[in-house]
Formats: sequence, structure tokens, C-alpha cells
Amino acid sequence: MRKTPEVLPRVKARALVVEAGKDRVVRGVRRYYELLGSPKKDYLIFPESGHDLLLDRDREAVARASEIG
Repeated sequence: MRKTPEVLPRVKARALVVEAGKDRVVRGVRRYYELLGSPKKDYLIFPESGHDLLLDRDREAVARASEIG
């Protein structure tokens, strides 16, 4: 994780960053999004979900958001 901030600017692929608003484990998601070098990137917050975002209450919305069109 220490090297993540230095490699993110080199990422040029399209990216979707999702954050669970009630996550008590992962911090700094917005910062990672901002460091991404990709010209096409999206950032979504699911305010009512916890750490296990893909299994939590917003799992269907996360799945729909991840469908790259």
C-alpha cells in the first residue's frame, strides 16, 4: 500500500473508483481517485454501505455502475 500513491499517476486505463460511505476499514479513497492518471475516471460514493460494498445493500447499484459502456 505504501507504493500505491506513486504508481497511480501511471494508470492510464479507464477507471471506476467506488467508496462505501460507512466503511470503517478503508480510508483515503478519494485521494487515490485524484492521483489516478487516467483521463477517463469516475468516482462514486455509496453512503449507506459498509466495508463489504459488493455484498452490502447497494450491491446492485455497484454492479450497474461497473458496466462500462
